[in-house]
Amino acid sequence: MGQGDAVRVLQYYLFSADGRVYRGFDLARIPGGDVSRFDYEAAQRDDPDNTGRYTVQGEELRIRMGRQLEETMTAAMSRGNRLVINNVGYLRQ
Repeated sequence: MGQGDAVRVLQYYLFSADGRVYRGFDLARIPGGDVSRFDYEAAQRDDPDNTGRYTVQGEELRIRMGRQLEETMTAAMSRGNRLVINNVGYLRQ
């Protein structure tokens, strides 16, 4: 049998008011911790696999990520500040 270590990492999603989304693992990319200053164009150039677009249709959030928007995720919108994407719960910050 093989063995290995599991490492937990922080993963977050940034959603813009105009439908852009960025999935990140390092908060250092957010200037001064102010998400309103996040540069989505730079993220698209530098990290296209973790950028994309999102829409909300009724009670469903649909996220399309990747160079050709080939990765699609859907999540049920819940009341309050909680969202579940790929069985992982997120809280709005």
